[in-house]
Amino acid sequence: MTIPNSWNGFGLVESPLELRKTSETDGSKSVVNFTLKVKQQYKVRDPQTNQQEVKYKLLSFPVTAWDTVAENLCATVKKNDLIKLNGYIRTFQVKTRNTKNVLSFEIVCNRFSSVVRKDKPKDKNVVIINKNDRRRTQ
Repeated sequence: MTIPNSWNGFGLVESPLELRKTSETDGSKSVVNFTLKVKQQYKVRDPQTNQQEVKYKLLSFPVTAWDTVAENLCATVKKNDLIKLNGYIRTFQVKTRNTKNVLSFEIVCNRFSSVVRKDKPKDKNVVIINKNDRRRTQ
């Protein structure tokens, strides 16, 4: 039995999005790299009351998107936007300065959608449409 490699989550785009192109030898593909800030919930037991308390910490995940997904992300999403991201985890080895191999990872984005936050005032001229939830004006 094989277990599918998938990652789904919500997070804030933590870094600016800058669309880049790979070299011509690679076929000149569009690519964007950014970090996604995700809230992780965990529970702590208070030793005095023996009650469980829910706390949160923020994690930053590296994300890469390719081709039309990268182009759509750069066209519609900016720093501090809340997005829902679907993708998979890619692991790789990185050599440190002292030539030690370290296992690292990134999330490769297959699909995304913009999320309208309740705490932000809505722009009446913006409508979320379905194809990767690109924004357009009415």
